[in-house]
Amino acid sequence: MLKTNRGYWLGRGGVGVLLALQAACLEGPREEPVTEPAPAVRSEALTDASDPFTAPARALADELGFSLNIQHAPWILPGDSWKTFAAQNFNSYTNLGELSHITLKNGVDAPIYLDELGWAVSDANNPTYYPASQPFHVMRGHTNIWYGVVLPPWFQTLDAACASNPNCLLNQPSWCANGGTADCNISGMYAPNPTASLREHTLRRQVFRPVKSLREGMGPGARIQVDVSNEMVRTIFPGGNYGIYDRIAGESDLTYWNRVAFPDSRVWSDIRPSDRLYFLELAFRIARAADPAARLFFNDYDGQVEGYGRKSRAIKEVVRILRARGAPVNGIGLQFHLKDVDPPPGFDHLGRWNPSYQPAVESYMRGLADIGVEAAVTEFDVVVKGNLAEDEGVLRRHSQAARGVLDACIDSGNCHTFTAWGAIEGSPPPSGTQTFSRGLFRSNLTPVPAWWTLSRGLARAVVPGSSVFEPEWFPTTPGYAASGGQSFLMPGADGYMLWGNGSLSAPVNIPVTGTYVYDVWATGYPAAGQNPIAALSLDSTLQGTLSVGPGAQHYMPEWVLPAGSHTLSVAFTNDLQTASEDRNLFIDALAIRPKHRVGRQECHPLQVATMGVKEGATLNDYGWGILFTNGAYKEAVSVTKSGWYTLRLVGYGFGSPQQASLDMRVDGVRQTTWLLASQPWGSAGSTYELNVYLTRGTHELALAFTNDYTGPSEDLNVALGTLSVCPIFELVGQATYAASNTNNATLSTVSTPVSLQGGQTLTFGACSPGATYSGDTYLRLFDSRSVEVAFNDNACGGGSQLTFTAPTSGTYTVGMGCRSSGACSGRMVWSVQ
Repeated sequence: MLKTNRGYWLGRGGVGVLLALQAACLEGPREEPVTEPAPAVRSEALTDASDPFTAPARALADELGFSLNIQHAPWILPGDSWKTFAAQNFNSYTNLGELSHITLKNGVDAPIYLDELGWAVSDANNPTYYPASQPFHVMRGHTNIWYGVVLPPWFQTLDAACASNPNCLLNQPSWCANGGTADCNISGMYAPNPTASLREHTLRRQVFRPVKSLREGMGPGARIQVDVSNEMVRTIFPGGNYGIYDRIAGESDLTYWNRVAFPDSRVWSDIRPSDRLYFLELAFRIARAADPAARLFFNDYDGQVEGYGRKSRAIKEVVRILRARGAPVNGIGLQFHLKDVDPPPGFDHLGRWNPSYQPAVESYMRGLADIGVEAAVTEFDVVVKGNLAEDEGVLRRHSQAARGVLDACIDSGNCHTFTAWGAIEGSPPPSGTQTFSRGLFRSNLTPVPAWWTLSRGLARAVVPGSSVFEPEWFPTTPGYAASGGQSFLMPGADGYMLWGNGSLSAPVNIPVTGTYVYDVWATGYPAAGQNPIAALSLDSTLQGTLSVGPGAQHYMPEWVLPAGSHTLSVAFTNDLQTASEDRNLFIDALAIRPKHRVGRQECHPLQVATMGVKEGATLNDYGWGILFTNGAYKEAVSVTKSGWYTLRLVGYGFGSPQQASLDMRVDGVRQTTWLLASQPWGSAGSTYELNVYLTRGTHELALAFTNDYTGPSEDLNVALGTLSVCPIFELVGQATYAASNTNNATLSTVSTPVSLQGGQTLTFGACSPGATYSGDTYLRLFDSRSVEVAFNDNACGGGSQLTFTAPTSGTYTVGMGCRSSGACSGRMVWSVQ
């Protein structure tokens, strides 16, 4: 079974026999290796009319304000192939080679250059292929400081050189002589400092230059995230010293592990040598001085699951202390280097992914907001043995792990980056004793099942309230059931083949009663002139049937479903095998999602008459919803982004001169009562509006007629046409705050969100009419990914004011604080044009 452009070709080998069918599949038409992809085309933003479940992953990530990230791997593909492939499929990029090659990992100092096409290169033979035209939203630099298995070479070299003369470390380096250089004399930092140690000056040189060069090369508008540090808190392995926690001579594994695991009696003076934490703090300060707009991350591995191992507590506590000391740490990068084996005793890595890890990963990511930082999945892969490269179990676990990590990241609300580490894999090693990283794409650029499940996971997030199911997981997932067939995960195919009458079933939660689309991606194999029949049920109640034709099909029947926990099932009911034919049904994927998705681009009109729940309601010949008695129309609506919306109703009362009372309810709570003007039957109606704040998620919108009246010559009724849900982009507003010790609005700020459309200009601050302030204020503006896009200090005396034109639509956040460690307050006034 092979998949081409999300279509299927299934060989018709032996009749209903798995091995024969597999053999026939492999004899079918194959996808040719891709050597030169088509020119990249930037995907447009989704609209309310777009179907997220057929949209490219990159467009879905854009809609979420999410960074779907690929690792830089120019050694796998030629330059042009790499550029176009990455631009087609991803919206952010990790520059693996650049920063790690020019920083402390190997002590090499090689600045970034731009070639004649504007592409960043470190040297003529190692282009990084990141265009100055910025087809990506974010570039991640990895990494400035890498302690790794051993300390940085310059730490060891300098210590050894000064072993006989400790004062040697206070000497100025040669490049700081005669007035110094930019990286030796950083404004607002410790330099110029004649007594600064040689290690301090070296740190400035190794951090300041590459970060500054990265910004200069990418331009002022580029969104950049930098892993300032990598693997500073090392997992406990037998023997050796790792990171900032040294082992005492003769200390056993158990004693060492208990000492660094942060029991209540833990004191930070145990960190040895104490200056290493200082140097880490200084590195973040230097990186911020080099680039005020970059997001700075503390990157490490095996800290993903709080409670599984103790390292997660160590990482969080180290970052908390760094921020308390003024280090501008914006986030914690979490590495997911999973192994397709169970972890051996004494190791604190996750090893083989278990679905039970997902809630713990989500909880840890969400909890990082407690110390003021976001989470990011900075490295994801699964290491497998070469001879298991296409093993069904490996592919299934890889797919489940990718979706589990992605779902935890998105659902935490505090994670906006997913980086595929080893996104393109090489050929399997010749020996089964060797291992390699299971990537999302093979070396010929064909996707593995994990890529498709990531795409559907992003679609699930774009439509809050939806559930997505991968049938190939059902046989091994607790609470799910599969019978009558075989799961398939092989090159180009992932799903479940029903050979005989059987079914797939899964638990599903319906958040709000209303109209839902049941997506079924399937392929039918007819026999005796009849297609296979798929019976769709909820809690054993048949909802409908599908006649599934040959070739890849996407069916989208609509159901009105009740809120609550249910069991969803699809059954193959008409199996037939003859001497020459075998009727079968292949299910690729299933989804349940609200029919109505309200985005932030345009108004979404609902025909009241078609709303899913009708209580005492009917429909007239003109498509209007009619309420002859007290009753209601209700519908489930999926809101993709939190914000202010206008609910706009077209309707009227008729049959009586009295005004009809119509309650507008959201999630069962009355928001207002509209008094509908009495108009003749068949009128165009009047418009009634209400502004409400809707959070991201699925809501019940209800229109309830409450004052029905019948008299000798009167009969009060209601006619309702459309209910539109329209995003509001605020035009004016104000925000008050008081703060202190915010370190130039980088710590303990007061935040306020502002929604902007692409091209709109925001003016926000203390310098407009009606604004007031005291002290020295400081403002920073962040986009929906928490990337800083503007800042201001002292636009009018001690008052701050910033002006910013939004390149894309979304919710931006202004952080309001004070300069340095001072106190300030104010009433900030803002406007949008």
